[in-house]
Amino acid sequence: MIEVTLTNNLSSIDLQIHFCFKDTDVHAMNADIFNNCQRQFINALKKANKFLDEPLLIEVTARKEGGLIDIIRIIFKHPIASIVITALISSFFSAQFRQKLPITEETKNKIENIVSIKEAINSGTITEDEFKYITSNDTELKKLKSNFFKSAKKDNTLTQVEIETPTEINDKPIFNKITIPYNKFDDFILVDDPEDEDPDTEKDDKARIFIIAPVLVEGVHTYWKGYYRGSPIVFKVTDKDFLNDIYLHGTKFGNGTYIDCKLVSTIVIKSSTGKENITREVIYVEEIGDDKNFKKPIKHKKNNFDDTDQGNLFPD
Repeated sequence: MIEVTLTNNLSSIDLQIHFCFKDTDVHAMNADIFNNCQRQFINALKKANKFLDEPLLIEVTARKEGGLIDIIRIIFKHPIASIVITALISSFFSAQFRQKLPITEETKNKIENIVSIKEAINSGTITEDEFKYITSNDTELKKLKSNFFKSAKKDNTLTQVEIETPTEINDKPIFNKITIPYNKFDDFILVDDPEDEDPDTEKDDKARIFIIAPVLVEGVHTYWKGYYRGSPIVFKVTDKDFLNDIYLHGTKFGNGTYIDCKLVSTIVIKSSTGKENITREVIYVEEIGDDKNFKKPIKHKKNNFDDTDQGNLFPD
Protein backbone atom coordinates (compact mmCIF):
# COMPACT_ATOMS: atom_id res chain seq x y z
CA MET A 1 0.00 0.00 0.00
CA ILE A 2 1.26 3.48 -0.84
CA GLU A 3 1.51 5.88 2.06
CA VAL A 4 0.53 9.34 0.81
CA THR A 5 2.41 12.33 2.16
CA LEU A 6 1.64 15.97 1.34
CA THR A 7 4.37 18.58 1.09
CA ASN A 8 4.29 22.14 -0.20
CA ASN A 9 7.77 21.72 -1.71
CA LEU A 10 6.96 18.83 -4.06
CA SER A 11 6.44 19.82 -7.70
CA SER A 12 7.26 16.59 -9.56
CA ILE A 13 7.36 12.84 -9.09
CA ASP A 14 9.66 10.45 -10.96
CA LEU A 15 8.40 6.92 -11.57
CA GLN A 16 10.31 3.87 -12.78
CA ILE A 17 8.42 0.89 -14.22
CA HIS A 18 10.79 -2.08 -14.37
CA PHE A 19 10.01 -4.99 -16.71
CA CYS A 20 12.11 -7.91 -15.40
CA PHE A 21 12.99 -10.88 -17.66
CA LYS A 22 13.96 -14.49 -17.09
CA ASP A 23 17.22 -13.79 -18.89
CA THR A 24 18.89 -11.02 -16.91
CA ASP A 25 21.01 -10.09 -19.93
CA VAL A 26 17.91 -9.11 -21.94
CA HIS A 27 17.22 -5.36 -22.09
CA ALA A 28 14.55 -5.17 -24.82
CA MET A 29 10.96 -6.29 -25.32
CA ASN A 30 8.32 -6.39 -28.04
CA ALA A 31 7.60 -2.78 -29.05
CA ASP A 32 3.83 -3.28 -29.42
CA ILE A 33 3.56 -4.79 -25.93
CA PHE A 34 5.76 -2.13 -24.34
CA ASN A 35 4.04 0.79 -26.09
CA ASN A 36 0.58 -0.47 -25.13
CA CYS A 37 1.59 -0.94 -21.48
CA GLN A 38 3.06 2.54 -21.38
CA ARG A 39 -0.05 4.04 -23.02
CA GLN A 40 -2.42 2.36 -20.52
CA PHE A 41 -0.40 3.57 -17.53
CA ILE A 42 -0.03 7.16 -18.80
CA ASN A 43 -3.77 7.28 -19.54
CA ALA A 44 -4.38 6.14 -15.96
CA LEU A 45 -2.17 8.96 -14.63
CA LYS A 46 -4.15 11.44 -16.74
CA LYS A 47 -7.28 10.47 -14.78
CA ALA A 48 -5.89 12.68 -12.03
CA ASN A 49 -6.66 15.73 -14.19
CA LYS A 50 -10.39 15.55 -13.51
CA PHE A 51 -9.67 16.22 -9.83
CA LEU A 52 -7.15 19.04 -10.40
CA ASP A 53 -7.42 22.67 -11.53
CA GLU A 54 -4.11 22.47 -13.43
CA PRO A 55 -3.47 19.44 -15.70
CA LEU A 56 -0.42 17.26 -15.09
CA LEU A 57 2.56 17.46 -17.43
CA ILE A 58 3.81 13.92 -18.09
CA GLU A 59 7.26 13.37 -19.59
CA VAL A 60 8.92 10.14 -20.70
CA THR A 61 12.71 10.26 -20.35
CA ALA A 62 15.54 8.00 -21.54
CA ARG A 63 15.04 4.36 -20.60
CA LYS A 64 17.54 2.34 -18.57
CA GLU A 65 18.73 -1.25 -18.87
CA GLY A 66 18.55 -3.84 -16.10
CA GLY A 67 15.67 -5.63 -17.68
CA LEU A 68 13.86 -2.65 -19.22
CA ILE A 69 13.15 0.40 -17.07
CA ASP A 70 10.62 2.96 -18.30
CA ILE A 71 11.13 6.35 -16.65
CA ILE A 72 8.19 8.75 -16.34
CA ARG A 73 8.22 12.22 -14.77
CA ILE A 74 5.00 13.90 -13.62
CA ILE A 75 5.13 17.67 -13.16
CA PHE A 76 2.39 19.59 -11.34
CA LYS A 77 1.71 23.03 -9.87
CA HIS A 78 -0.48 22.19 -6.87
CA PRO A 79 1.19 20.06 -4.18
CA ILE A 80 -2.12 18.29 -3.47
CA ALA A 81 -1.59 16.54 -6.83
CA SER A 82 0.89 14.21 -5.13
CA ILE A 83 -1.99 12.70 -3.11
CA VAL A 84 -4.08 12.11 -6.23
CA ILE A 85 -1.16 10.61 -8.18
CA THR A 86 -0.05 8.23 -5.46
CA ALA A 87 -3.63 7.09 -4.82
CA LEU A 88 -4.03 6.30 -8.53
CA ILE A 89 -0.75 4.36 -8.58
CA SER A 90 -1.81 2.44 -5.48
CA SER A 91 -5.10 1.42 -7.13
CA PHE A 92 -3.44 0.61 -10.46
CA PHE A 93 -0.94 -1.79 -8.86
CA SER A 94 -3.19 -3.14 -6.11
CA ALA A 95 -3.06 -6.93 -5.80
CA GLN A 96 -6.56 -7.50 -7.09
CA PHE A 97 -9.87 -5.85 -7.91
CA ARG A 98 -11.27 -4.88 -4.56
CA GLN A 99 -14.88 -4.93 -3.54
CA LYS A 100 -16.48 -1.60 -2.81
CA LEU A 101 -15.50 -0.22 0.55
CA PRO A 102 -18.16 -0.36 3.27
CA ILE A 103 -19.13 3.27 2.93
CA THR A 104 -22.40 4.93 3.85
CA GLU A 105 -24.92 5.87 1.17
CA GLU A 106 -24.69 9.49 2.28
CA THR A 107 -20.91 9.57 1.74
CA LYS A 108 -21.30 7.71 -1.57
CA ASN A 109 -23.66 10.40 -2.84
CA LYS A 110 -21.36 13.17 -1.67
CA ILE A 111 -18.19 11.95 -3.34
CA GLU A 112 -19.74 11.13 -6.71
CA ASN A 113 -19.87 14.84 -7.57
CA ILE A 114 -16.55 15.66 -9.27
CA VAL A 115 -16.77 19.37 -8.42
CA SER A 116 -17.18 18.63 -4.73
CA ILE A 117 -14.28 16.16 -4.87
CA LYS A 118 -12.07 18.87 -6.39
CA GLU A 119 -13.11 21.34 -3.70
CA ALA A 120 -12.39 18.81 -0.97
CA ILE A 121 -8.98 17.94 -2.46
CA ASN A 122 -7.99 21.60 -2.75
CA SER A 123 -9.08 22.32 0.81
CA GLY A 124 -7.50 19.13 2.16
CA THR A 125 -10.76 17.97 3.77
CA ILE A 126 -11.27 14.72 1.84
CA THR A 127 -10.72 11.62 3.96
CA GLU A 128 -8.43 8.70 3.09
CA ASP A 129 -11.36 6.26 2.90
CA GLU A 130 -13.28 8.56 0.56
CA PHE A 131 -10.39 8.84 -1.86
CA LYS A 132 -9.78 5.07 -1.69
CA TYR A 133 -13.41 4.64 -2.65
CA ILE A 134 -13.02 6.98 -5.63
CA THR A 135 -9.92 5.29 -7.04
CA SER A 136 -10.81 1.68 -6.29
CA ASN A 137 -14.22 1.98 -7.97
CA ASP A 138 -13.18 4.06 -10.98
CA THR A 139 -14.42 2.12 -14.04
CA GLU A 140 -11.89 3.71 -16.38
CA LEU A 141 -8.98 2.91 -14.06
CA LYS A 142 -10.05 -0.73 -13.81
CA LYS A 143 -10.10 -1.08 -17.59
CA LEU A 144 -6.74 0.61 -18.05
CA LYS A 145 -5.21 -1.62 -15.38
CA SER A 146 -6.70 -4.69 -17.05
CA ASN A 147 -5.38 -3.64 -20.47
CA PHE A 148 -1.88 -3.03 -19.05
CA PHE A 149 -1.54 -6.49 -17.53
CA LYS A 150 -3.35 -8.21 -20.41
CA SER A 151 -0.72 -6.79 -22.74
CA ALA A 152 2.22 -7.53 -20.40
CA LYS A 153 1.06 -11.15 -20.04
CA LYS A 154 1.66 -11.67 -23.77
CA ASP A 155 5.42 -11.52 -23.09
CA ASN A 156 6.07 -14.84 -21.36
CA THR A 157 9.76 -13.98 -20.91
CA LEU A 158 8.77 -11.58 -18.12
CA THR A 159 9.19 -12.64 -14.50
CA GLN A 160 7.63 -9.56 -12.89
CA VAL A 161 6.79 -5.86 -13.19
CA GLU A 162 7.93 -3.38 -10.57
CA ILE A 163 7.17 0.28 -9.93
CA GLU A 164 9.19 2.52 -7.66
CA THR A 165 10.21 6.14 -7.26
CA PRO A 166 13.46 7.94 -6.46
CA THR A 167 11.41 10.98 -5.37
CA GLU A 168 11.83 11.44 -1.63
CA ILE A 169 10.28 13.34 1.24
CA ASN A 170 12.36 13.60 4.41
CA ASP A 171 14.95 11.20 2.90
CA LYS A 172 12.34 8.51 2.26
CA PRO A 173 10.69 7.54 -1.05
CA ILE A 174 7.13 8.85 -1.33
CA PHE A 175 6.03 5.23 -1.72
CA ASN A 176 7.68 1.82 -1.39
CA LYS A 177 8.46 -0.34 -4.41
CA ILE A 178 5.57 -2.50 -5.60
CA THR A 179 6.34 -5.84 -7.29
CA ILE A 180 3.82 -7.87 -9.32
CA PRO A 181 5.01 -11.41 -10.27
CA TYR A 182 4.09 -12.71 -13.73
CA ASN A 183 1.95 -15.49 -12.23
CA LYS A 184 -0.24 -12.81 -10.56
CA PHE A 185 -0.99 -10.82 -13.75
CA ASP A 186 -4.36 -12.59 -14.13
CA ASP A 187 -5.49 -11.01 -10.85
CA PHE A 188 -5.40 -7.63 -12.61
CA ILE A 189 -7.27 -8.64 -15.75
CA LEU A 190 -11.04 -8.17 -15.91
CA VAL A 191 -12.93 -11.36 -16.67
CA ASP A 192 -15.42 -11.21 -19.57
CA ASP A 193 -14.92 -7.47 -19.88
CA PRO A 194 -17.29 -6.41 -22.70
CA GLU A 195 -15.87 -3.70 -24.92
CA ASP A 196 -17.40 -0.24 -24.80
CA GLU A 197 -19.76 -1.03 -21.92
CA ASP A 198 -20.20 0.39 -18.44
CA PRO A 199 -19.30 4.02 -19.26
CA ASP A 200 -18.05 6.38 -16.58
CA THR A 201 -19.93 9.65 -16.03
CA GLU A 202 -18.65 12.97 -14.73
CA LYS A 203 -21.00 15.74 -13.58
CA ASP A 204 -19.80 19.32 -13.27
CA ASP A 205 -22.54 21.50 -11.80
CA LYS A 206 -20.39 24.65 -12.03
CA ALA A 207 -18.91 24.32 -15.49
CA ARG A 208 -17.85 27.44 -17.37
CA ILE A 209 -17.51 26.89 -21.11
CA PHE A 210 -16.16 29.64 -23.36
CA ILE A 211 -18.03 29.43 -26.66
CA ILE A 212 -15.99 29.05 -29.85
CA ALA A 213 -18.71 28.01 -32.31
CA PRO A 214 -22.39 28.08 -31.23
CA VAL A 215 -25.23 26.45 -33.19
CA LEU A 216 -27.77 29.23 -33.75
CA VAL A 217 -30.11 27.63 -36.28
CA GLU A 218 -33.10 25.82 -34.84
CA GLY A 219 -33.37 22.16 -35.84
CA VAL A 220 -29.67 21.79 -36.69
CA HIS A 221 -28.18 19.03 -34.54
CA THR A 222 -24.52 19.96 -34.99
CA TYR A 223 -22.34 19.94 -31.88
CA TRP A 224 -21.29 23.21 -30.29
CA LYS A 225 -17.59 23.95 -29.86
CA GLY A 226 -16.09 25.51 -26.77
CA TYR A 227 -13.17 25.79 -24.37
CA TYR A 228 -13.42 23.98 -21.02
CA ARG A 229 -10.79 23.45 -18.31
CA GLY A 230 -8.12 24.77 -20.63
CA SER A 231 -8.93 22.47 -23.58
CA PRO A 232 -11.16 22.66 -26.68
CA ILE A 233 -14.27 20.46 -26.56
CA VAL A 234 -17.37 19.65 -28.60
CA PHE A 235 -20.71 19.26 -26.85
CA LYS A 236 -24.44 19.19 -27.39
CA VAL A 237 -26.95 21.42 -25.62
CA THR A 238 -30.24 19.94 -24.40
CA ASP A 239 -31.51 22.82 -22.23
CA LYS A 240 -34.63 23.74 -24.25
CA ASP A 241 -35.27 27.00 -22.38
CA PHE A 242 -31.75 28.19 -23.14
CA LEU A 243 -32.03 27.16 -26.80
CA ASN A 244 -35.42 28.89 -27.19
CA ASP A 245 -33.95 32.05 -25.69
CA ILE A 246 -31.09 31.92 -28.20
CA TYR A 247 -33.39 31.32 -31.17
CA LEU A 248 -35.96 33.99 -30.19
CA HIS A 249 -33.68 36.81 -29.06
CA GLY A 250 -30.72 36.29 -31.37
CA THR A 251 -28.11 36.44 -28.61
CA LYS A 252 -24.75 37.54 -29.96
CA PHE A 253 -21.71 35.35 -29.32
CA GLY A 254 -18.36 37.11 -29.49
CA ASN A 255 -14.84 36.77 -28.12
CA GLY A 256 -15.01 35.84 -24.46
CA THR A 257 -18.66 34.72 -24.45
CA TYR A 258 -19.21 31.91 -21.95
CA ILE A 259 -22.01 29.90 -20.39
CA ASP A 260 -22.15 28.82 -16.76
CA CYS A 261 -23.89 25.47 -16.83
CA LYS A 262 -24.33 21.90 -15.65
CA LEU A 263 -22.20 19.64 -17.85
CA VAL A 264 -22.36 15.84 -18.06
CA SER A 265 -19.38 14.02 -19.62
CA THR A 266 -19.66 10.33 -20.55
CA ILE A 267 -16.37 8.46 -20.97
CA VAL A 268 -16.03 5.11 -22.73
CA ILE A 269 -12.70 3.30 -23.19
CA LYS A 270 -12.23 0.69 -25.92
CA SER A 271 -10.84 -2.38 -24.19
CA SER A 272 -8.86 -3.45 -27.26
CA THR A 273 -7.02 -0.17 -27.84
CA GLY A 274 -7.32 1.82 -24.63
CA LYS A 275 -8.66 4.71 -26.72
CA GLU A 276 -10.92 7.07 -24.80
CA ASN A 277 -14.12 8.50 -26.24
CA ILE A 278 -15.83 11.40 -24.44
CA THR A 279 -19.27 12.81 -25.22
CA ARG A 280 -20.42 15.95 -23.44
CA GLU A 281 -23.89 17.38 -22.86
CA VAL A 282 -24.96 20.71 -21.37
CA ILE A 283 -28.20 19.87 -19.60
CA TYR A 284 -28.84 23.20 -17.85
CA VAL A 285 -27.57 26.74 -18.45
CA GLU A 286 -27.53 29.09 -15.47
CA GLU A 287 -26.18 32.19 -17.16
CA ILE A 288 -24.55 33.55 -20.30
CA GLY A 289 -21.92 36.28 -20.12
CA ASP A 290 -18.64 37.57 -21.49
CA ASP A 291 -15.32 38.96 -20.34
CA LYS A 292 -16.72 42.50 -20.54
CA ASN A 293 -18.87 41.78 -17.48
CA PHE A 294 -22.08 41.30 -19.48
CA LYS A 295 -24.25 38.70 -17.76
CA LYS A 296 -27.71 37.39 -18.57
CA PRO A 297 -29.46 34.85 -16.35
CA ILE A 298 -31.44 32.25 -18.29
CA LYS A 299 -35.12 32.05 -17.31
CA HIS A 300 -36.57 28.55 -17.13
CA LYS A 301 -40.28 27.78 -17.28
CA LYS A 302 -39.77 25.13 -14.65
CA ASN A 303 -36.98 23.44 -12.78
CA ASN A 304 -36.10 20.94 -15.49
CA PHE A 305 -32.97 19.77 -13.72
CA ASP A 306 -33.51 17.63 -10.67
CA ASP A 307 -30.42 17.95 -8.53
CA THR A 308 -31.85 16.24 -5.47
CA ASP A 309 -29.39 13.41 -5.98
CA GLN A 310 -26.39 15.75 -6.00
CA GLY A 311 -24.77 15.26 -2.63
CA ASN A 312 -23.07 18.12 -0.83
CA LEU A 313 -19.59 17.23 0.35
CA PHE A 314 -19.85 19.94 2.98
CA PRO A 315 -23.28 19.52 4.66
CA ASP A 316 -24.51 22.08 7.10
